[in-house]
Amino acid sequence: METKVLPQTDVARTAIHSHPGLDPDKQDNEDVAVSVATPFGLLCLVCDGMGGHENGRLAAETAANEVVARLLHGTGEGEPAQALGDAVREANTKVFSLSQHKRLRAGATCVAILIHEHGTEIAHAGDSRAYLVHRGTIAQVTRDHSKVRDMVDQGLITPDEARVHPDANQITRALGIAEHIEIEVRETPLPHLSGDVYVLCTDGLSDLVLPDEIMNIVMQSDEPEAAQRLVALALERGGHDNTTVIVARVQRDAVLSKSTVTAIGTPPPPQVTAPDAPRGIPTTERPPATTAASGSVLPANEARSGSRTPASPSGWDEGTEPPRARRSKATLAIGLLLACVAVGILVALYVVIERRHQRVQGPIPHALPTVVPGASGVERVELNPQ
Repeated sequence: METKVLPQTDVARTAIHSHPGLDPDKQDNEDVAVSVATPFGLLCLVCDGMGGHENGRLAAETAANEVVARLLHGTGEGEPAQALGDAVREANTKVFSLSQHKRLRAGATCVAILIHEHGTEIAHAGDSRAYLVHRGTIAQVTRDHSKVRDMVDQGLITPDEARVHPDANQITRALGIAEHIEIEVRETPLPHLSGDVYVLCTDGLSDLVLPDEIMNIVMQSDEPEAAQRLVALALERGGHDNTTVIVARVQRDAVLSKSTVTAIGTPPPPQVTAPDAPRGIPTTERPPATTAASGSVLPANEARSGSRTPASPSGWDEGTEPPRARRSKATLAIGLLLACVAVGILVALYVVIERRHQRVQGPIPHALPTVVPGASGVERVELNPQ
């Protein structure tokens, strides 16, 4: 199948390549890919149909057409993330209606990105993926909605067990499987730099091609060649399913809006979440790159290594004393003051008691201290009356 090279925009250069695969029972390609400029930014979208040849293709086309129509007819006003999320939700409604009105068993995965001047919005449902290649690193910026991925996250099975699990191909979310489903939409735009590459693909590619292989190919090739080489590699390894990929190379740095800076701070390079491995299973256990409390995420190079190096050993700016240290010093000073007061009270009580004792029994014999070496090497004091 020929690669579709799309007109270059001031946002990104894109290319699409799709192939039905080598399985003789899957020669009707149920994948749909779209890249189009909208008032909200450049839309790149991949859908993988389910439900049989005709039903799957119809579901994927219905979903893609609805997302494109919603964004093309928009005014560009409002938040791009909200517009993208609403468009994918409406696509779910449209696909679900196929099963209600036409009595079809149909569904589709969907991964969509919206690249604009302030960053990239991401929305998805299912196991079609989006990767970000940034300065010699790659990370998956979507999370597979699959049964085995949930089991791994819950600690029920290991990643190695998940690879051969009988439910490895079962997904937990897709457009059209219910009237209302949760569409995962990124809360803040993903910052990007000129030269960064987004790769969107169906599981026909991600099942057979490793993330590092994707990175190497897009770094060595222009967009049309990269798309062709990625699909060709999947075919070399069996090509068991329809395989579709979009390669989008960003042309300019994102200009962070005030809301983005407020939400994620002033980030270094683009930020990502830790990647999954082929078939939705991570090759190694990595801590999640996102933090639930703030919604912030780690930069691309940190998401792969799983570690951060603060500016100073304490994590605070040089010359600035951490609050915990200041609290510790204050607590110590108060403790010393209370100890001094307690000693003073004890001394006063001792003097009062001795004076009363002398009035009752008269003066005590004069005594001199004698130092005697203790058995343990610790000196003790004895009083010897003279």
